[in-house]
Amino acid sequence: MKNPVIVLVFLILFVASGCSIFKSSFVYLKDGSTFPVTYFSVDNINFVRVNETLYASDLEITQERYKEFLKEIEVANPEKYKVCVVDTSVWKKYSFAGEHMPRVYFQHRAFKTYPIVGISWEAANEYCQWLTEKAKSKFRHNTILIRLPTDEEWRLMIAKPNKDGFDVPCPNGFDNVINCYCFNHWVVDTILNQAQDGGYFTVAADAYWANRYGVRNAHGNVAEMTSDKQVCKGGGWYDSFSNCSMYKSTFYPLPSAEVGFRPIAIISKK
Repeated sequence: MKNPVIVLVFLILFVASGCSIFKSSFVYLKDGSTFPVTYFSVDNINFVRVNETLYASDLEITQERYKEFLKEIEVANPEKYKVCVVDTSVWKKYSFAGEHMPRVYFQHRAFKTYPIVGISWEAANEYCQWLTEKAKSKFRHNTILIRLPTDEEWRLMIAKPNKDGFDVPCPNGFDNVINCYCFNHWVVDTILNQAQDGGYFTVAADAYWANRYGVRNAHGNVAEMTSDKQVCKGGGWYDSFSNCSMYKSTFYPLPSAEVGFRPIAIISKK
């Protein structure tokens, strides 16, 4: 019978040498935790697991998070700040928004958990690069790249799509228990009014139920930028029901009050 002490020592040395049979699908953080994990956080952004190497922000980037980014780069990199500044005038396109939305949406704390809008595709990419640098300090034996998703990667976030390309985790399908739509889009039904889904414009990024991966508001609220400047996915608050399908890709002139973004994180071995 093999000596258990010798076996234990061998296993310890085997793992320490970097040849562990357990490491093939795991990522190591500096705090000692390993991937695959259900989620991890970078600068208060939670990334949920989609597959072994792909993680997605559970929420669309909020104004609160984006303001932190702007505050840091305003002094550190004034030229980059100019590229990333928010255009609040995007709300003026919508007469029904009145005069208050351009004035209060970005400034008032009541909207701090709402998705950031009114930024360029270049600004979203700058944010992702900034967040990547923040994330690097968390990792020990692996690399992380935070960026905008490709069309295919975005579609992977839709955990259990139906035949029409929707994954809406509601108790009663698309309507919840009080017969309201379970994602934020433009209601054109002659019976239901626009607030029937919970909002006239955008709603908080954590509104509605999360899907099986933990992703919220993949459909509706704001259309989400991808790595292709010409393509946004998921539709937004001003889009029809069908335009919010995972199979639809839409182009919006940016900046827009209808478009935000959700970064993904790619994990790989060094």
